[in-house]
Amino acid sequence: MLIVYLFVLWGVDMSKLRVLLSTVLVLTTLALFCGCGSKGKDSETLDSSVNTSSNAQSNVSSDAFADADEFDIKAVIYNGFDKYSENIYCDITETSLVVGMAKNETESVHITFTAKKDATKAKLTVIGDLNGIELQYFTENYVPCGDTLYPDPLVPFDGGEFSLLTGNSITFLVDIKTVQKVNSGKHPLKFCLMSGDEAVSNTVTADITVWDFLLSDASKSASAVSINKDYLKDYTSNYTDETYQKYYEMMLQHGLSPYYLPYDILDTRADKYMSDPRVTAFRVPCSHDVQESVILAYCEKVKSNPEWLKKAYFYPTDEPNTIERLNSLRTRCEYLKELCPEIKIICPYYTNIVVTPDYDQTQFLLDTVDVPCPKPCMWEDEFIYSEAQLNKQLPFKTRMDEHLNSGRELWWYVCNTPGKPYMNVFVDENGLDHRVLFWQQYRYGVSGFLYWCTNYWIKTNDPWTDVDTKTLSYPVYGEGILVYPGEKVGIDGPVASLRLKCIRDGMEDYQLLSLAEQTLGREYVLKKLYSVSPKPSEVLVDSDSFLKLRAEIGNDIQAALKN
Repeated sequence: MLIVYLFVLWGVDMSKLRVLLSTVLVLTTLALFCGCGSKGKDSETLDSSVNTSSNAQSNVSSDAFADADEFDIKAVIYNGFDKYSENIYCDITETSLVVGMAKNETESVHITFTAKKDATKAKLTVIGDLNGIELQYFTENYVPCGDTLYPDPLVPFDGGEFSLLTGNSITFLVDIKTVQKVNSGKHPLKFCLMSGDEAVSNTVTADITVWDFLLSDASKSASAVSINKDYLKDYTSNYTDETYQKYYEMMLQHGLSPYYLPYDILDTRADKYMSDPRVTAFRVPCSHDVQESVILAYCEKVKSNPEWLKKAYFYPTDEPNTIERLNSLRTRCEYLKELCPEIKIICPYYTNIVVTPDYDQTQFLLDTVDVPCPKPCMWEDEFIYSEAQLNKQLPFKTRMDEHLNSGRELWWYVCNTPGKPYMNVFVDENGLDHRVLFWQQYRYGVSGFLYWCTNYWIKTNDPWTDVDTKTLSYPVYGEGILVYPGEKVGIDGPVASLRLKCIRDGMEDYQLLSLAEQTLGREYVLKKLYSVSPKPSEVLVDSDSFLKLRAEIGNDIQAALKN
C-alpha cells in the first residue's frame, strides 16, 4: 500500500489502478498518517514539547518523500502570524509545523514556494483527512512600510494553475477550519506543488491535532469596530447595501462586531443580526441629530429581547479630553439614562486630566459611564495618574480592578497609539503582538475590544500601495485599515489583511483562556499569561515558545475535561 500511495503522490501513471484507488486511497492515506508523530503519545494530545524551530525534526518519515534538494521548487511552512518581507525566506527551513486546534476553530499556516527554475502550470495540492476540516487559500501580497515590504493583503486563491519564475517566491496563507463535529485527534495535511501528474516541489506538513472540546460561535470578548460607508463608496463603483453587508460579514467571520448593523434597528431585517451569536455588540444611534422619539423606539425594541439588550450600547462621544467635553458627556449621559437606563454607555479615553484637585478624568468616567474604555498602556504609564491619585497611591490597575469587582464592565482600545513597546495592530509590527494583545486583555479582565475604523482609506493614495493613513505627524502604517477594497484585484467586496487573521486568532485565544479558567482555575491561567506577557509593554516569548505554551493549555484543558 505504501508503494501505491507514493505513486499517487508523485504522479506516476496509475490509470490501470484508478478503480481500485478510488475505494482505497483514503484508507491508505489514513493508515500512513497514523504512523506519524511521537510514539506512545495519546493520539488526541498535541506534543507540545516538539521544537518547531529550524533545527526540529520533521514528523514526516524521511523515506516517505524525496529530499527537497531534488526539486526545483523549495517549499517551507511556518505559523500564520509571523511576517517576512517579500522573497526573503532564507532563514526558514521548516517542512513540518505542529498546529493544535479546538473544534470550531480556525488557525492559519504560511506555505512559501521558492523557484530555482521556472515552473509553469503549477497547482497547489493537499493530501490528508479533510473530513471535518475546511481549507481556504490566500496569496500573500505586500505593502511598503518605509523601505521595507511587509505582507498584509490576502487575496483569495481559487486553487487554479499558476507560474512561478526562477528566483521568485509565492506565499500562501491557508486558513484551516475545524467544524463542530470533526473527530478529535491527528489530522496531518501534506502540501506540495504539482505540474500535471508530476510533483515539482518537496512536501510540507501541517501536523494538525484537534482537541476534544469546542469553541463557540460567540466570542467571549465583545467587540466594536467601525466600517465607514463613505469610504466604501469612494472605492466601490456600484455601492449598494449589499456592499456593506459583505464587509460586515467579513468582520463577523474574524470575531469582530461592527458598530452599526447592516439595517436600521427598527427594520425587521436587523433582527437576525441582533440574534446572531457572532454579533457581540451593536451601537444604538444616539447623536444629537437623532430625534428623541426614535431613540425611545430603539430602546423599546432592544429591550423586547434580553439577548439584544445585552449587546446594545450607546456611544455618545469619543475620547473626551477637556473639562468642557467631559461636562458635555455627563449631560448627554444623564439624558440617555433617563430615556433608557438599561442600555450601557461606553466611552473610550486616553488622557487623565485633572477635573478638580482631588478628582481626575478616570474617576469622572467611572462615575459617569457604564463601560470605560482606556488604552492598554494606561495600566503601566504613569502619565495617566493625576497628582491626587499618585498621592493616594492608587495604581490604575487597582482602580480598574475595583470597577470590575463591583460587577461592571471594562473595555479597551488601540488606535494610532500606543506604539512600541506596547501591542497594537500596525502592519510593521510583529504578528505575535497582535495575538498577545488579547492575552493581555484577558489578564486584566477586559471584556471588550474597540477599534475606531477598519477601512480608513481616505488619506492614502491607494491602500494597496500606501498604508500610511497619516493620523500622526510620523508614519503609522495600517492604522485604521484592517481590510482592503477588493475591486482592484477583481473582487466584489473586501480583502482581509494578515492582521485581521491575527486578531481572529487572538479572539479565539481569549476564548481558549476562558475555557482554561473554567476547567483549570484562575491561578493556572494567570501563570500562563504572566509567562507570555508580565506587563502591557513586554512579551517574553518568541513565536515557537508561544505555540508550545498554547499547546500545553489545549492539552491540559482536554485532560481536565476527560477527568
